[in-house]
Amino acid sequence: MDKKTRKTIHACIVYLKHHGYEVREKEGNKVGKWAAYRKVGMEPILHGKIIYDYTSCYLIRRKNGCNDIVGFDEIIDFFDDKSDCYNIR
Repeated sequence: MDKKTRKTIHACIVYLKHHGYEVREKEGNKVGKWAAYRKVGMEPILHGKIIYDYTSCYLIRRKNGCNDIVGFDEIIDFFDDKSDCYNIR
């Protein structure tokens, strides 16, 4: 994305917020971030990196190499840093 496009998008966001609209980050931007989540039937909180964003869930790769498909309602929080994610117990 070039500089002119980014400036235009930023100007639109500022305009919408000024007029009372709520502007949210697109869920697709979560790819590459870390997530702490719960799975049904498992007691501990699980941690992993989001590797793909589906329309109703995320594909998360855990530390042991397993992949989990996690619904939006199972996610506790998102993190940019791995150490912050693993601090959630």
